[in-house]
Amino acid sequence: MNWLYYLLEANLYLAAFYFMYKLLLQRSTFYSNNRYFLIWSIIVAFAIPLVQLNFLKPQLVLEIEAVPYEISLEATKNVTVAQTTSFTLQDYLFYAYIAIAILLGFKLVISISKIIGIFRNGNKIKLDKYTLVELTSEHTAFSFFNILFIHPEMAKNNAVLRHEMIHINQKHSWDIVLLETLKICCWFNPLVYLMKKDLTLLHEYIADEQTTAKNISKHEYAMFLIENSMAAYSSSLVNQLFNQSILKSRINMLNKEKTANWARLKYLLAVPLGLGLLCASTLGFSKSYGYLEIGKQKTVQKTVQKNKQEKPMYYPEHRYDNKNNFISLEKRAIIINGKLVTDKNKFYGIVDAEEVKYLNSAEATKIYGSKIGKNGAVVINGKDIAATPPPPMSPSPTPKSAPEIKKDQVKFPPPRIQSNNKDQVKFPPPVVKPRNQKSFYPANTYYNKKAIKVDSRLIVINGEVITDNSTFYGVTNTESVVFVNPKHAEEKYGTKARYGAVEITGRNLNRLPLVEPPPIEPPPADKKVKRPPTPPLNPQKPSGDGVKLRSSEQGESLASAPSEKQATRLDRSKKQYFSVVGGAKEIKTLKVYDRWGREVYVNENYNNDWDGHEGNTNDFKSRELPTGTYFYLTNSKNDNVAKQGWVYIK
Repeated sequence: MNWLYYLLEANLYLAAFYFMYKLLLQRSTFYSNNRYFLIWSIIVAFAIPLVQLNFLKPQLVLEIEAVPYEISLEATKNVTVAQTTSFTLQDYLFYAYIAIAILLGFKLVISISKIIGIFRNGNKIKLDKYTLVELTSEHTAFSFFNILFIHPEMAKNNAVLRHEMIHINQKHSWDIVLLETLKICCWFNPLVYLMKKDLTLLHEYIADEQTTAKNISKHEYAMFLIENSMAAYSSSLVNQLFNQSILKSRINMLNKEKTANWARLKYLLAVPLGLGLLCASTLGFSKSYGYLEIGKQKTVQKTVQKNKQEKPMYYPEHRYDNKNNFISLEKRAIIINGKLVTDKNKFYGIVDAEEVKYLNSAEATKIYGSKIGKNGAVVINGKDIAATPPPPMSPSPTPKSAPEIKKDQVKFPPPRIQSNNKDQVKFPPPVVKPRNQKSFYPANTYYNKKAIKVDSRLIVINGEVITDNSTFYGVTNTESVVFVNPKHAEEKYGTKARYGAVEITGRNLNRLPLVEPPPIEPPPADKKVKRPPTPPLNPQKPSGDGVKLRSSEQGESLASAPSEKQATRLDRSKKQYFSVVGGAKEIKTLKVYDRWGREVYVNENYNNDWDGHEGNTNDFKSRELPTGTYFYLTNSKNDNVAKQGWVYIK
């Protein structure tokens, strides 16, 4: 709809200039000046929307997002398919506008063809600067560009010849063609038709004034016009000497007293009017067609704390087969920004959506047809939607030995629990191997080709630190990309790497120009990467074993321990508490870790009173825990086997 907004804005400015003409300039006798004012009003009115004064725009805030953990930019690639064709109000407006414009265009072509027919059939006489065409059927005279159509008897009258030659020499036909074209483009604006009438009248005022300036009295000339007022050629494209509709105005202007020269100062008012409209265009309209930018917009960087879970997200139900392949259980159609996901086994979820709608079968069938919408649909919309990599598989219930770390794999084994069990296993901290991806793109967000959200991590390329992430758009042909967590990055690079770092190496790196949005590369095969928050796993029926959730209001169990591929939900908005199964007088232990193996909560004398709002360890003490999936370990005095699992804190 940018074309419609542009036309409406341009016609608004055209109306402002035209009202100035009607109020201040129309009654003056500066006919040539008025003519040029109307012509330039059209040009300037359509040029103003294309210009932007950047120095007048409000200060642009570059939000540097401070995230408490590292998020990978890797995502799956959705397959684009044909979407359903349904007409909207915008479509109807567009086709109606085009249809009427085409009809007016045909009318203009027909008028030109009639003039060409008269030119071909008439007797032509080639003169110095124009061509004279004799009319035998009509007793009139008119001109079109450098062609003079005239009856042989009228050619003997010097006043007629002089009048039409003024039209030809001053190229009035170009004005007429411009206004006819404007009528085609802006047929919905009634002021365009009034402007066409006023401009045609100005042409006749100019010709009449210069014709009566020498050897012809104004009275005789006026009588001559009245006597031949019925001899007019009916075409809107030509300059006609005998036009009955404007004859009275022409005679009145012949006898009007000349306007004083000081009145020419009124034309200077067009300058502040134009500047005011330009400022209004910059400040009052948010548009993408402002191609000419003057000045530089002020920017300021601002670090904000923002939880990535604030925006809607969606993760399909799923399972893993025996070969650890992701299998989607979602039967509904998944539609992202009007595009259907064809391979659901390669779609693992999205974050940062603006809207997620769930349509039933009837609603989806009505919109997308029975083939797509028979099982319902999940409709996802948003400008900054990011796809997520496959969620990790849940850990095995009770590890008996240290798990084998595969090559280039991120493994988060459960941390050690202190107990008197002699067969206790110590688990090493997580190890992250460098990723051999071939490209890297910073987590920037762009608007009108300017970064409004900048990746807060420190980016290092072959040992050289990128000083301004807002002008860094990515690299390709990389040999390795290593994501360093905030703790180790700050130890290595200082406080400037307090949000983490990205170390990129390569001998033939290719720095990229601005691409909106940056391309998204799928995650490398056989590698697990750091990712956006893990989706909640679907609970099954309670097994009567493990952990429970207790409501502070109802005081009863809400959910049971999950199986291997499930997570217990802890809803903080419902005032739920994490409960460890055991006797009231038993000493129970609870330890909770985030997905990166960091200890967030420890209580060796747990009384089922943790609601999931805050941690109590060094890094998480008195800090609100972000929404996401956490790993827990519990045991009680009479239970020699520690229980473990995943809990999704909402």
